[in-house]
Amino acid sequence: LRKRQEGKITVPEGVRRAEQVAEQSAKIALAKATEPPAWLQRLLDQPSVAEVLISAGVFTGLGTFAVLNPTPDSLAFLLALGVGFSMYWLNRKEQRLGRAFLITLSVLGIGFVLTSLLFQSVSAVAGLNQVTVTTLAILALFWLASSFLR
Repeated sequence: LRKRQEGKITVPEGVRRAEQVAEQSAKIALAKATEPPAWLQRLLDQPSVAEVLISAGVFTGLGTFAVLNPTPDSLAFLLALGVGFSMYWLNRKEQRLGRAFLITLSVLGIGFVLTSLLFQSVSAVAGLNQVTVTTLAILALFWLASSFLR
């Protein structure tokens, strides 16, 4: 102990200031715990305002056609166009067609499930049939996915 106090023995920094090292490691662990996981960071995108507005305009146009012409054939065609536009914008970001296809297919399935569970009463109130409400909700989800996912 005397040799160490006199400075004749070198002591590692981690041993000399153990309290500070413990505090720093606790801060680093807290910072890592508050940030989202890496897979989620790779999935999310921060697009420019122009990209968001262009895709919003396209999907709003598709939604407008869905409300104006609510025949089953036209709604199916508009959903097919929505799938195509969504895949195009997702593929354009990272040039990964398979990933864009899976994300688009997942959003399509989630949209069908959500609208079948949540929007049954909304269609009667808004004066729209269930298929039109489903189409509008799926187009909105396509816009969200194509704008804010990679």
